[in-house]
Amino acid sequence: MDTLRSDDFEVNGLRQRVVDLESRVERLSERISELEKSDRTGLVPRTIADAPPRADSLSAPSSLPNLASDAPVAAASLWIALAGRTFLVLAGAFLLRALTDSGSLPPTPGVWIGLAYASMWIVMADRRPGPSGLAHGLTSLMIAMPLTVEAASRFHVLGPIASALVLALLAFAAIGIAWRRRLVLLALAALLGAVATALAVAAALDAFLAPTLVVIALGIAAAWIAHDRQWPVVAWPAAGAADLAVLFLTVRAAVIPPRDEPLAAIGAHALFALGFLAVFLWRTRRPPREVGAFEIAQTMAVLALAIGDTTVLAQAHGLSQQLIGVPALVLGVALYAQAFARELPARGAGRQFTYVGMTAFVLTMAGLMLIVGPGMRAAVTAAVAVIFCLAASRWSEPLLALQGSIAGVVSAGAGGLFAFASVMWLSHPAAWSSPQPVLILVLASVIAALLIPRALRHEQPSAMAIVARLALAATFIVGVGSLVVLGVGPTLAGTPPNAGILATAKTVILVTASFGAALASRVPRFGELRWLAYGLLGAGALKILLEDLPASSPSTLFVALAAYGAALIVVPKIVRKA
Repeated sequence: MDTLRSDDFEVNGLRQRVVDLESRVERLSERISELEKSDRTGLVPRTIADAPPRADSLSAPSSLPNLASDAPVAAASLWIALAGRTFLVLAGAFLLRALTDSGSLPPTPGVWIGLAYASMWIVMADRRPGPSGLAHGLTSLMIAMPLTVEAASRFHVLGPIASALVLALLAFAAIGIAWRRRLVLLALAALLGAVATALAVAAALDAFLAPTLVVIALGIAAAWIAHDRQWPVVAWPAAGAADLAVLFLTVRAAVIPPRDEPLAAIGAHALFALGFLAVFLWRTRRPPREVGAFEIAQTMAVLALAIGDTTVLAQAHGLSQQLIGVPALVLGVALYAQAFARELPARGAGRQFTYVGMTAFVLTMAGLMLIVGPGMRAAVTAAVAVIFCLAASRWSEPLLALQGSIAGVVSAGAGGLFAFASVMWLSHPAAWSSPQPVLILVLASVIAALLIPRALRHEQPSAMAIVARLALAATFIVGVGSLVVLGVGPTLAGTPPNAGILATAKTVILVTASFGAALASRVPRFGELRWLAYGLLGAGALKILLEDLPASSPSTLFVALAAYGAALIVVPKIVRKA
C-alpha cells in the first residue's frame, strides 16, 4: 500500500514538471515571436523590465522605483523647461521691438504684429492645460500689457477708446481661459495687470473715462468668477480697484471745467451700480446661497459711490437730481418686489432677504430725497417712517420696523431736530431761539411710529425690532427733551443763561427721562425701553463729569447730584419690576 502511494506521488510530481515545462516553452515561443516582429518592423523590443512583474518579485525592494527622489526631479525639470520656453517667447517679442525701434518695421504694423504675437500665446494657453497653459498665459500678459501702454503713450498708435478696447479683449480672453482651465493665478494676474495697464494708459493720455469702464467691467467679471469658481482672492482687489476708479473719475468730472464729461461719468456710475448689483443678486440664486462679507461690503460701497458721486456731479454742473433719483426709486421698488414676492416665500426671512430688503430701502430713500425738494424731505421721510411701521405691524415683519425707525431718524435729521438738540444740550446759547414748525411734524411722526404695536414673528421680538424701537424712542426723548430745555431754560437760567443753573436743569431733565423710560418699560409692548433707561443714566454720568462739575456752583451741583443719585437707586428697581 505504501508503495502505491509513493508511486502516485512521483507520477503527480512528473505531471507538474511537465506542465511547468510546457508553460516555459510557451513563454519562450512568445518571446521569439516578439523578437521576430521587432526585426521586421524596426521597433524596440520589450525588455524584461517592461514585462509584468511576477508575484514573488513584488516584495523585492529593488523592483520599486524611488518615487521620493523622482517626483521632485520631474517637477523641477518641468518648470525649468517652461522657463526656457518663456524666455524664447520673450526673445521673439524683443525681436519685434528691436525691428520697430530700428525702423525696419513701422510703428503701427509693429504694434499690431506684437499684439497678434501676444494673442497667439493666449490661444496656446487654452490648448495646453496645467502649468504649461499657465506659463503661456502669463507670458502673453507680460508681452501684451506693456505693449498696450507703449502703443498709447510712446508710439501714439492707440487712442483712449482703442486702448481700452484692446485691453478689454486681451484681459477678458485671459480671464476666460483662466476660468475654463481653473487657473486662479492666471485670472489674478490678468485682473491686476489689466487694472494697472488701464491706469497707466489713463494717466498717459489724460483720459480716464474709457479706462475706468474697463476697470468696472473687470471688477464685475471678478465678482462673477469668484462665485463660480470659489476664488475670493480675485474679487476683493478687482472690486476695490473699481471703487477707486469711479471715485477718481468723479473728482475729474466734478471740477470746473470738467476734465471728463459729467454725463458720461454719471453713465459710468450707473453701469458700476447695476453691474455689481445684478451679479450679486444672480449669484445668490444660482445655486441658492447666502450673501457673504464681500457682497455686503461691496454693495455698501457701490450704493455710497453711485448715489453720492452722481449727486455731487449733478450739483456741480447744475443737472437735475431727478436724473438720479427716479432710476434709484424705480430700482428700489423693483428690489422690494423681489424681496417680498420671491425671496421671503422661497427662503424665509434670512440673510438673503435682509440683504435685498435693505438694498431696496437705501435706493428707495435715496430716490425720494433726491426727487423732492429740501423743504419737503423731512415731511416725506416722516410719512415713510409711519407707513413702514404700520406695514411692519400688519405683516409682522421686523425688517420693515427697522426700516421705519431708520426713516424716522432720517426725518429727524432732515428736519433739523439733531442740530437743534445739539445747540440745546451741547452749548450755552447767548439767546433763546424758537423751534422750526417742521420739528413738531417730525416728533409727531416719531411718536406715531413708536405707538404702533411692534412687529412680532415669534413670541420674543427679534433684535431688529428691538433696535428699531430703541432708535425711535431715543429720537423722541432727544426731541422732547430739547423742547423742554427750551421751555424752562429762559425762566430758570435767564437770558443769557447762567451756565450752572442751565447745567443743573438739563441734568434734572435727563434724570426725569430715565424715570420715564423705566416706567414705560413696565408696559409689555415697551419692554425694550429698559435698555434706554440705563443708557440715559450713563449719559447723565458723562454729562455731570463734563459739564456740571466745571460749570455749576455748590448749590446747583447739590441739586444735580441728588437727582442723579436718586435715579441710580430708583430706576434699577423700576426696571426689575418690569
